[in-house]
Amino acid sequence: MWPEYLHHLFLQIPISGAIGLSILGVAYVRQPAQNLEKLLRYMGWGLFFCIIAASVSGILSAPGALGGAGPEELSHHRNMGLMVFFFAASSAIAFEVGIRDQTSASQYIKKTAALMWIAVALSAVGAGHWGGSVVHSDQIPWDKSQPAIQKLKK
Repeated sequence: MWPEYLHHLFLQIPISGAIGLSILGVAYVRQPAQNLEKLLRYMGWGLFFCIIAASVSGILSAPGALGGAGPEELSHHRNMGLMVFFFAASSAIAFEVGIRDQTSASQYIKKTAALMWIAVALSAVGAGHWGGSVVHSDQIPWDKSQPAIQKLKK
């Protein structure tokens, strides 16, 4: 029961945080600045740890091994959530490598990592869509046939 509460507690942070970091990433690519670099670095790691909490608690609260049982919508939600995790890990690690790297390629690494937050944001929105269609399918006007939450509770 507690993983489900943790998942619901942490699930909004990746969506809004990734959108915010993608905006900062675009601003950093257009005009690199030291303050934006620090924000992307520390907020990126903080968001990545929140994504870990949301991912682990989501998988623990889902039915079946590694959340593999349940309706098809839940599988889509899990897969998109894993994409969020992997894109965020790639972005945070690559940005850290770019900061620690002292070669001429470090600026390109940091800019690429900053733009990867766009992929995190798009994946988080997709995961939120599929998660919302499972939990709130009775409120979605186009899915009145058999709500996914009823399939999940069986």
